Amino acid sequence: MSAEATNEPSARDKLQDALSALSPVAEPKSPEDFLQVVKAAHRIEREARQLLQMSVLTARAAGTTWGDVGKTLGISKQAAQKRFSPPKNLPAQDLDADERLLGPVGLFDEMEELNLAGRYGWHSVGFGIAHHHVVRSSTQWEHRRVVGAKKIAALEADGWEVFGRSFPYAFLKRDTGRPALNEASVGTGTLRKPGV
Repeated sequence: MSAEATNEPSARDKLQDALSALSPVAEPKSPEDFLQVVKAAHRIEREARQLLQMSVLTARAAGTTWGDVGKTLGISKQAAQKRFSPPKNLPAQDLDADERLLGPVGLFDEMEELNLAGRYGWHSVGFGIAHHHVVRSSTQWEHRRVVGAKKIAALEADGWEVFGRSFPYAFLKRDTGRPALNEASVGTGTLRKPGV
């Protein structure tokens, strides 16, 4: 059933609303104004690509085959696998001494690895495909991944803070106040600076 048949806004309508909300110019008139709209549309495109990537990886972690992913997207199994397979190496980034990338991690080991790292004072400040950007503190941290606004609200009321979202999940963390354990390497994932 189409969006028009149910009187629901289409994906295009929702994206145009998002573009209007992100554009710093309400009614573009000059070429510079229109370039601001282009910039906002580019931001939406980047986020949509990342959302699709994360959605595919989440579906794969839940047991979906590459053939099913390809069929859903109208491409071959091989094309889907080539386009959406998680990276083998963590992305290169300039990091400070108390920053690391934790990964590669997936749907099934991500929380275990984050919580293990959290005991040593590492907590996530962001994430990408198959990795988390973590920073070190002097206290232990807990991490959660949840679905649903009610769960998020209940956790926030209990001292948790949202540090990211990737449909359909929200990622939360909480400082336990306990002193961090003293250890440089954690878990089965890799906690390291890129290139090391």
